[in-house]
Amino acid sequence: MGRRRLLVVCVSVLALGASTVPAAAATPSLKAQFTPVNRQIAHIGDAMVAVVNGADHKTDAQRFKEFSALARRMAAASSKVGKLTGATGIDAVTQRELQLALANGSLDLSRIATSAAAHDRKKAAAATKALFRDSVPIRNSRAKLAKSLGVTP
Repeated sequence: MGRRRLLVVCVSVLALGASTVPAAAATPSLKAQFTPVNRQIAHIGDAMVAVVNGADHKTDAQRFKEFSALARRMAAASSKVGKLTGATGIDAVTQRELQLALANGSLDLSRIATSAAAHDRKKAAAATKALFRDSVPIRNSRAKLAKSLGVTP
């Protein structure tokens, strides 16, 4: 029975060691993690400009659908930015600024969608102004982090 326990312990230790080494080695760099998120944020920005510019020619139901979808995409991007690992110093601060800016932008987009559903042009206009204001920190913090990491903005 002693040999069997020794064998079980040895196999367990080897299995544990083998399972932890690749996980640590497989962690991608912050640059590798940020690159696809950076592209996603840029695509959301392009889509947002198109939706805002075309909003006058849409029904409130169409506006609700488009702005709601953008809000979800931006919220997902905010979550992805928050899950990036390996940032230190100013990069960590910029990462959190970008995460917060994206969350604020998502909230603005949701407010526009809700205003469209309620047929409230005054609230939609106010939320659109807030979105333009809140887009600046998104653009600036994304560009700052991209530059710091050597990612094409």
